[in-house]
Amino acid sequence: MKISLLPRAELNYLSIEEENALAEKNKKTLGMVINCIYAFALIAAIASFFIFLPGFILFIGVVFAAAAFDPRVSVNVGSNITGYRTISDRGGKKLIPLITGGAVIAAGSFFGLAAHYRLNTAKLAIVYAVIAVITAFLIFGIFPIIKAAAASGRRRRCTVPAQAVFLSADSIEAEGSSDSAPIVAGCFYSYYYMGDGYKFYVSTKEAVKIDYKGQFNIMIDPGHPDKFYNERLMGAALGKSIKNAVLLLLAAGAFAALMVLAWKNETRRQKELLQPHAWTEEDIANNWWLINIINTRRV
Repeated sequence: MKISLLPRAELNYLSIEEENALAEKNKKTLGMVINCIYAFALIAAIASFFIFLPGFILFIGVVFAAAAFDPRVSVNVGSNITGYRTISDRGGKKLIPLITGGAVIAAGSFFGLAAHYRLNTAKLAIVYAVIAVITAFLIFGIFPIIKAAAASGRRRRCTVPAQAVFLSADSIEAEGSSDSAPIVAGCFYSYYYMGDGYKFYVSTKEAVKIDYKGQFNIMIDPGHPDKFYNERLMGAALGKSIKNAVLLLLAAGAFAALMVLAWKNETRRQKELLQPHAWTEEDIANNWWLINIINTRRV
């Protein structure tokens, strides 16, 4: 299995019928796996509802996250391009249930840790906030730099010119619509090098940058002909990515500094509350959770 940050072409590609049959088979296999995850998560959620409520929240989040990878999840129809009805980027659509599921899973684990280990909820919230900021920085700050560096490296290695020619549209039937025009998820293009045919896929989101149904110029890596480069499809400014990463790093640093300050204030507050003093009704109302923890530890 080839893993790459940038798209790669497929050598000796299958016919359209074979491609569709293989895609349908993979879709059914993935659907069966997702169904197993749904069943496990729902059974675990129902059991957790009567045993440990945070577990119920966590497993409901797993259901949402699994839906992001479910091939049966419908995709909204986007704008028109050269007479085709198009679908917006599927990756962006997957982010909606994925982010929702991740947030619900995080909430379930947060309440679970706070309840099971009797952790200070304010400090635990600070830890979760710092983890979220670090994760966001890695995704939106570091990953674009890595991808831009990969694009720059491929640009240098791809030195042989070639023509990518429109091969076919990846279209699906519109459900519940009277319009007979196909819904296009993307397009397949082909090129030849040293007598071998290669095929690659361009999503609808990226296809708007090129000649949608014609041909366009690409450059091929002679050492690895399945690697190709097109500035409009893969071009990424490394300098801009680094500048954005630096800005995100400064923002993350400022946020982390605020979180450290909040942690120190919470620690000082706890020490003050633990010192012997006369409790007022207002103290008891505002710090009932801390009183419970103290009484539990004494027992």
